[in-house]
Amino acid sequence: MFEMELSKERLRRAAAALKALIVTLAFAVVGVLLGTTVTSPDWKRAITYSGMGIYIVALLLNPLLGFLFWIATSPFGRFTYLNISLGASIPDLSLDRLAAALVIILLLAPLAIRKRTLASLSVVDLMIVLFIIGTSISLPLAIAGPRATAQAYFDTQLVPLVVYFVAKNLIVGRRKTKTATMVLLFIATYMSLLVIREQLTGEILFYPEGRTIAYTAHLRRAVGLLGNPAFFAMIFGMVLPFAFRAFINARSPLGKVLYLTLIGITTYALYLCYNRAGYVGALLALILMTFLYPEFRRRFVPLLVIAGILIVYFWGQISESYIFTERVTAQGPIDYRLNAINVARQMVAENPLFGRGYGNFGYIYSDYASDWTQKNVLPAPHNSYINILVSSGLAGFIPYVGIFAATFFQGLRLWRRGTRIHAIDRPLLACMMAATVVYTVTIFFSDIVAVPYVTMVYFFIVGLTLGSQERASRWGDPEAWLS
Repeated sequence: MFEMELSKERLRRAAAALKALIVTLAFAVVGVLLGTTVTSPDWKRAITYSGMGIYIVALLLNPLLGFLFWIATSPFGRFTYLNISLGASIPDLSLDRLAAALVIILLLAPLAIRKRTLASLSVVDLMIVLFIIGTSISLPLAIAGPRATAQAYFDTQLVPLVVYFVAKNLIVGRRKTKTATMVLLFIATYMSLLVIREQLTGEILFYPEGRTIAYTAHLRRAVGLLGNPAFFAMIFGMVLPFAFRAFINARSPLGKVLYLTLIGITTYALYLCYNRAGYVGALLALILMTFLYPEFRRRFVPLLVIAGILIVYFWGQISESYIFTERVTAQGPIDYRLNAINVARQMVAENPLFGRGYGNFGYIYSDYASDWTQKNVLPAPHNSYINILVSSGLAGFIPYVGIFAATFFQGLRLWRRGTRIHAIDRPLLACMMAATVVYTVTIFFSDIVAVPYVTMVYFFIVGLTLGSQERASRWGDPEAWLS
């Protein structure tokens, strides 16, 4: 018996040694190949495949951590050659497309062997299904062509919904929820530092080609990484409530100092975006938080009062500042958006039920107005609701609005239930509803399809919050939710 156990132990050691040898040889071969390729004229391909390989390995080893790694670093994909061209008639394989496809496979595969159960379906999920159906009908009418349309639709509409679905099913329990919220704070931190650095030095890191860097004669746009300060402002506004929650929950003085510093730099970066919609969205979100989060209210209301007093006291200087005279009171952007709404109304009138085709606003604009003079850029509505309404009519627009309404009211329902079920994290739900206010307000003034990452972040917030809190609501016992 002893000899059998000894032989089994030797076999286990031999197997472990063999695995170690195989892994070592594999890394050695890969290292040699990469080293050879990097020093060749085809070095970009080496970066592409090695970079993609890192994400694939991370997702395979730990789907949750790989998923969080993807969410945290996705904006850098286009600047680090993480895109594989598959030919003229086939959509490219970008980082987001690869990661979204792989993570959804890894999530669904255990269902076949009953090792995983999906989160319960909700009204939000129903609205998402109806939205996909409604917008899919408009795809054959798209003027951009099948390949470009497929890429745009997958990137701007489907990938963020995949993020929601994965977050809702993978982020379960307090520890995982805390890890996910830390990822949000990490995103806000590096983006805030990027915006502040760009505005203070004038040097652009991760510059998207063809972006205008001047707002006015005296104010510049922060365009590095995301291409538009409006999108930075949206992310800062959505994450600020989570930063305040982390500050309130911090137990150590060092933790409170760190989170307070994060709040400060994020607020300053938001200011440097010079984006009115971003300011309004963030302010409305924080005001909503005062009604839903008592601990936040006790800290924020005094700050709001002090800010109001300072604004009144320094109003003379504020009213003469460039940000006020050139941005806050600017009338041109408002006139353009009002005109776009009027043009969109005419477009929709011809097919109100199913719209004019996905992404066709810019292509058919000249049929209804003659004021657009730029030849290399198509006109855009600068309003995401109008874009969906023109593209897919009421079939896509109603469920689109329904997603946000269902998200808010489902969050509010769970928040109310939290008075009886202490496993529910009411402050987390308040943060999600505040983020929903930021997103839904600001997309009224921006084309969110231009940077799908912002939508990915929003649905990441919704997925991690509703998924974890719905489970907490069902389990009821806080101790059962610690895993």
